[in-house]
Amino acid sequence: MNEEEIINGNEIIRKFMGVKITKISNISPNSVFWIAREGNLKPPYPTSFISEKDIKFNYHLSLDILIPVIEKIENILEKQYYVIISENNCEIKHRFNKTEGTIFINGSSKIESTWLAIIKFIEWYNKTL
Repeated sequence: MNEEEIINGNEIIRKFMGVKITKISNISPNSVFWIAREGNLKPPYPTSFISEKDIKFNYHLSLDILIPVIEKIENILEKQYYVIISENNCEIKHRFNKTEGTIFINGSSKIESTWLAIIKFIEWYNKTL
């Protein structure tokens, strides 16, 4: 994965999770701060930034950061989807319809395959809305 793919993938996940980025300019006369809020979720996702160019989401780096995303997927439409992570594979399936929304990724690592499967699922899900 190159840096552009990582940034684009993390942006897809950020939007899916409903993370809002807010500019706050009245904290200090010489600084502009950016705050990211993800509903009621608590870190490890980033919570503040010094400049707009520093805004980066690191969903691709840790399963800890991806767990809330997996939980959201599994709670879509009354828990109709589930995520299976095994070795370097990740599969997202519909609970009742085995062909609808089924995604399987065999990556070079557990985090990579999970991250890629989540992005593919979100892209598919957004098209079906």
